[in-house]
Amino acid sequence: MRPVALLALVALVGCATAPQGQPEILALGDSVMAWNRVTGGDIPSVIGRQLGQPVLSKAVSGAEMMGGANAIQSQYVPGNWDWVVIDGGANDLRNTCGCNQCDAVLDQLISANGQSGAIPDLARKAATGPTRVLLMGYYGTSIAGGSFAACADELDILADRMTRLATSEDDILFVSSKPAIDTTDLGDYFLDHVHPSRRGSEKIGTLLAQAMAASAP
Repeated sequence: MRPVALLALVALVGCATAPQGQPEILALGDSVMAWNRVTGGDIPSVIGRQLGQPVLSKAVSGAEMMGGANAIQSQYVPGNWDWVVIDGGANDLRNTCGCNQCDAVLDQLISANGQSGAIPDLARKAATGPTRVLLMGYYGTSIAGGSFAACADELDILADRMTRLATSEDDILFVSSKPAIDTTDLGDYFLDHVHPSRRGSEKIGTLLAQAMAASAP
């Protein structure tokens, strides 16, 4: 991105800066969670502004839930968090099985009953003491397709299983980001038709923040 274009994007942010102070919310995940960070428009930053709480985001583009140098599990930072917000699994499915005949990978991510696998392990690790965990489900594929279009069925299965996990655990909340993103409106997507645009991140972050606020004790 050219410097002039970057400055123009930063100007769009205006005075909407994240709350200052000791982070109270931790965000983990892949590029969906990290996208638009350079302009302060990533999902975690939106959540922080909506809730008035400082956020630490450790999300990394390309991160996988299982194994590797960019494993999402390794992003976790122990702390007295109010919330830990997590997404992930799409890169595992595309990179490991190509989103075709992925039953084994899905089971490694999270079992059919939602009780075992890399995702439940991380969620339970994070949900300690007063900390609550929000698992974010992926939004739908745009009408223009994109490099993850073939993964749509697998991501729906992932969401169903995470719902089962959240239903069985008081400190884990599942929120699908599908209601936030209009798959027929490319303005909700970045130019690659995969990642969220700044508007898309704003809509997702707002949805998640509202769910977090509504579930507060």
